[in-house]
Amino acid sequence: MDIILAALSPAARKTLEARRQSCVHQSDFARKYYYQGPEEGREQGLRTAAVALLRAKLGDATQADQPVIEALHDGAALTELIGALARATGAVEVRAALAAASIQR
Repeated sequence: MDIILAALSPAARKTLEARRQSCVHQSDFARKYYYQGPEEGREQGLRTAAVALLRAKLGDATQADQPVIEALHDGAALTELIGALARATGAVEVRAALAAASIQR
């Protein structure tokens, strides 16, 4: 949605925002994230990003990796983990970032 809004003219953005206020969400995806609240939705988005980054860095995550991420319920800790994963240049650094996040829980 951010990408779409950024590409629109100010007038089109205003029109879309006005229509979105009265929108009844049709997809399961939209209903799930819209109705769960901003902080919970933000944290789930950060968790999704961390898992995607983990998979991109390792090719595939082990069964032990994802629970570490799912156990993090603090936006700052999730953001820190994402940064560490992004900076990691190999599997050893990825595992170290996960270990550090696990300790911070």
